Amino acid sequence: MKLYNKILFAFLGGLLLIGCDAENFDQDVKPVGSTDSYPTPSFELQGSAEMTTNENDQVVYTWKVILDKPIAYDSKFGFEATEDSQATIDVDFTTQNGTIAAYDTEGTISVTILSDIEAEDTEIAKLQVVSGPGDDDLTQYLINPDASLPVVEIAIENHVVSVNQITFDWETNPNALQYNGGYYGPCANSVDLDVYVTTTPEFSWDDEIGNYGAATSACPEVFDIDTLSDGTYYFWSDFYSNEFYTYFDGTYDGITNPTPEMPITTSVLKSSTGWPKVDPKEATFVQSDADAYHGDLAAYKEGGTAPYGATAENNLLLKLVIVDGEWTATAN
Repeated sequence: MKLYNKILFAFLGGLLLIGCDAENFDQDVKPVGSTDSYPTPSFELQGSAEMTTNENDQVVYTWKVILDKPIAYDSKFGFEATEDSQATIDVDFTTQNGTIAAYDTEGTISVTILSDIEAEDTEIAKLQVVSGPGDDDLTQYLINPDASLPVVEIAIENHVVSVNQITFDWETNPNALQYNGGYYGPCANSVDLDVYVTTTPEFSWDDEIGNYGAATSACPEVFDIDTLSDGTYYFWSDFYSNEFYTYFDGTYDGITNPTPEMPITTSVLKSSTGWPKVDPKEATFVQSDADAYHGDLAAYKEGGTAPYGATAENNLLLKLVIVDGEWTATAN
């Protein structure tokens, strides 16, 4: 009987020990005793304090983490998205944890905004700074539990690319310039064609409106339609220079004047990506050979005779009518 009682008491005692251990296991990560010696962190945002960004800018926000005293253990800091965060980790942003090594007092944590062209409204990334002892569990105590761990809010605005422009390109004929059996493109050889704008259906320098957006040394030329108010506009081609015109010999394989014209292709385009989208619109016009500038026209510019019947007239490229900000384009 005594042996039986000893066995029973031993069994019950074992159950009691197991039960106590199971009940207190989840509490092992909480501080035991005073936490006065635990360090208190502070957080300093590096760079601009602007917390609004475009989702295609891939901005990196970095915070310096500073402990008020060193400790003999690594401590780790990072971010956790709050329940009401609208942005999604690894889709809209990523985070980088930071470890402060034992006996050190500084580290960094960061948030990187990812590239995203999906049409959507502005999203708020709401992130709670969390801390731990340097492993993957950032909920354990090694810093003072009374420390203030900030909540970071970053507004991620939708990525929008808007295009409302006219492109004038004269590289469409890669054989426009020939010399000694070779073909040369106008843009590659500094042929500069400009475009001027009037509000009259006949060209006159007195009527040119002074908007020289397509009268630069660029090739092709790009004109921003948004610079124009409502009205009717006429776009005219103009030859400016061809510094290599003396290399044009006018023949190739015994053929005189082989395709020397440099017609301008005019492309009018309105489009956007992002939110809100706009209905795309486009129109394309190709200048006739009769109106196109010739590869040797610089000789005429220098006071000589226009070669091969080439003209130096300002020829109409297109007519643009803008009503309530919307354009309609027609060819010459």
